[in-house]
Amino acid sequence: MLADEAMLEALAAGITGPTLRLYGWDPACLSLGRNQVAPIGLEERSARLGIGIVRRPTGGQAVLHASEVTYAVVTATAGEGVLGDYRRLNERLARALIAVGFPAALIRSEATESTARASCFARPGRADLAVDGRKIGGSAQVRRGTVLLQHGSIKLWPAACSLARVLGPGTPEPEVLWPAGPPGDPEACRDRIARAMATAFGLPWAPTARTDWESAWIHARTEGESPVIAVGT
Repeated sequence: MLADEAMLEALAAGITGPTLRLYGWDPACLSLGRNQVAPIGLEERSARLGIGIVRRPTGGQAVLHASEVTYAVVTATAGEGVLGDYRRLNERLARALIAVGFPAALIRSEATESTARASCFARPGRADLAVDGRKIGGSAQVRRGTVLLQHGSIKLWPAACSLARVLGPGTPEPEVLWPAGPPGDPEACRDRIARAMATAFGLPWAPTARTDWESAWIHARTEGESPVIAVGT
């Protein structure tokens, strides 16, 4: 996810233009929000399950990245505030999923996610993506002046491991609400979704290499460093 932040900084510096990135995880990985405090025992449970842990540059709650499509888009803000930008971008995501036969819709309620819940998917919030009221698209933003990074997780297939096994007992189990997923080969489905998302965002879908500027930015922030996870008490 540091690569996502590098894309944001490159756009803010005028090095690159708006960019869409899609990727997956092998092995599965848990991402924590920028300010989220990790529960006691998280690192031990994750190691036992073979699941990595990363800290996102954006806020929000924990996401287990498995059986999904992970995306990142960097673009200019629209001058409509944070919620307005969420709605604008997630409406495009919904159109992309509908185009490939997945009936996603934007949640219009005024409900907000409870910060007391450790799981990002435990409760739908304003401008989230859902199917039949069930949240299937979690997203978070970070902004640099007039540009933003939104990245998120689109849950299209049930995960083999439940979030409760990673975060600990008492974690809400939204996974049981996820649909069975689109039919057909998952990789072919991901490719169709990627192309539909690029069309919805008005961006070309073609493999591109990370710029030298982005690579140098990432290297400067990772050389000699080790991840630090704040643990709750």
